[in-house]
Amino acid sequence: MLSTCRIVTLLSMIVLPFGAAAQGLTVNMHAVSGPGGDLMVQQGDFALSGSSLVPAGQCPAGPAGLRLQNTTITFSPPFSSAPAVTVGINEFDSGDGRNIRIKAYVQNVSATNATLVIETWCDTNLYSVTGSFVAAGLKEQGRKICSVYVPGAWRSMTSVPASWNVADCQAVLPTVGANTYQLGCEFSNGVKWSQGLPNGGPPTPNCGW
Repeated sequence: MLSTCRIVTLLSMIVLPFGAAAQGLTVNMHAVSGPGGDLMVQQGDFALSGSSLVPAGQCPAGPAGLRLQNTTITFSPPFSSAPAVTVGINEFDSGDGRNIRIKAYVQNVSATNATLVIETWCDTNLYSVTGSFVAAGLKEQGRKICSVYVPGAWRSMTSVPASWNVADCQAVLPTVGANTYQLGCEFSNGVKWSQGLPNGGPPTPNCGW
C-alpha cells in the first residue's frame, strides 16, 4: 500500500488549454476590499476532494492522460472589465511512488466571473488540493437610481446623474406626490437597493450615493 506525502507550495497563475469538467472542486469568496479610488480586490479560497482523481490509472498515449476539474469563480460586485487574477496552491496531498504533477490556473476571465482549473496527470495519486486566489481590477461604477413611491399604490424608478446625492432624490417626493424614496445602484449583475426601512441609506455595494 502506498504511503502518503504532504507537500506545501505556491504557484503563480498558469493559463493552459481548457478540458472537460468534473465534480469535487468548490470555491469560497471570503473578502472584498476597495483600498481607495477605483481599485477593487476580491479574495477567495478553493478546495478539491480527490474523489474522481484517485486512484491513478495507466497513462495512455497523447493528451488523454490529462485529468482536471473546474468550477466558476463569481465576482460580486463585478469589475468594470476583466481583472488580473492570481491563483496559488497552498497544500496538496499525494501518494508517493509516482510522479507528482499539479497545475492551478484560471481562464475565460471576464468582469463577472472566471473559470478555475486544477489539473493533474494520469499517474499522479492526488487525494486533495487547497489554494487561494486574488482578483484585482477597476470597480464597476454602477448607475444611480432614485425610486419614489406611495406604498401599495405606485412606484417610479428613474436613472439619475452621477452628481445626484440623497437630498436630490428626496427633493423629488413633493413634486410627484410621493412619500417614500429608495436609493438604488444598477450594475451589470442587477440592481442593489438600500436595505432596511424605506427612506434608508445607500445600497451595498454603493455607486456613489
